[in-house]
Amino acid sequence: MFTFVTGCQTNNQGSAQSAPAPAQTPAPPATTVQTPAVPAVAAVQGVIRIKAGSSEPFTDSSGNVWQAEQGFSGGDVAGHDSSVTIANTKDPGLFLSEHYGMDSFSCAVPNGKYIAKLYFAETYDGITGPGGRVFSFNVQGREFKDFDVWVKAGGPNRAYVETVPVEVTDGKFKITFTSNVENPQINAVELIPASFAAAVQASAAPAAATAPGVIRIKAGSSAPFTDSSGNVWQAEQGFEGGDVIERDASTEIANTKDAGLYRSEHYGMSSFSCAIPNGKYVAKLHFAETFEGITGAGQRVFSFNVQGHEFKDFDVFVKAGGSNRAYIETVPVEVTNGKFTITFTTNVENPQINAIEIVPQS
Repeated sequence: MFTFVTGCQTNNQGSAQSAPAPAQTPAPPATTVQTPAVPAVAAVQGVIRIKAGSSEPFTDSSGNVWQAEQGFSGGDVAGHDSSVTIANTKDPGLFLSEHYGMDSFSCAVPNGKYIAKLYFAETYDGITGPGGRVFSFNVQGREFKDFDVWVKAGGPNRAYVETVPVEVTDGKFKITFTSNVENPQINAVELIPASFAAAVQASAAPAAATAPGVIRIKAGSSAPFTDSSGNVWQAEQGFEGGDVIERDASTEIANTKDAGLYRSEHYGMSSFSCAIPNGKYVAKLHFAETFEGITGAGQRVFSFNVQGHEFKDFDVFVKAGGSNRAYIETVPVEVTNGKFTITFTTNVENPQINAIEIVPQS
């Protein structure tokens, strides 16, 4: 956890229980809301976690403490009843408060590279479909235009996390927001030093296989999984960036005897890596399009590279023949530096994967 130095405080004047403005209402003028204090410089490049719209800290399911609302300019806050259900997250409470109509968020941090995670959920009952709230934002020079939380999350009351690698060169991390239709809104902001993220990834990466053993990873899962053949798949590990989702056990997956393997995923990642002995392997990448927001071809397209083998414009929906259908991409590879690596690049929507299997060639 990270601790702010003296001087960081919340000065929002709006009530945490006030409802967001009606649809099509322009953002409140900044002059009506006192500018909240900017979070102070992180101690020893610590992680910053801010729960927008909240008047008190929040502890998530992993034990991380999110600081109360601070760092926003303009707009107002809203809170929602604890009975509101939020899908696609283990921490629904993180999405039950928000800041809306803001011009910007800023935070003083040491110069360096970071992973920024922006947390969204459309919880306002005045938004009833795509296009009801559309806004743009800029994260340290990275532009996101015509952003629609409803579309990104696949409907209302569903969590979505936008992961953005950034670099700070002037001691200040900043997001600016622009209203297109309705007010911009956000539920939480997380800023992780890249060095810390890399260290966590390294500590979580699968250890080198003893002898030429098989490695099986179930992406997005917090517990091991045993398939219909008795093979044990290790819990989520080895990914850099992005976030995870676990689907309901009732979700049906065609073209497989092991539907449970495809009910969790890692999405928005930049890479997966795993330490293994040098040699030849067969890599099997398991995919299924289970996101309700993807309803046809061309809506999720990404590229990836498996040990030098390039896969461009990969569309899970097309490859699998529709949604909720399993597809396995098999790639013969050779490892020469003790490390197996997959890199991912976003084209349309976030890249995603359900499981990875690395089998030594005899």
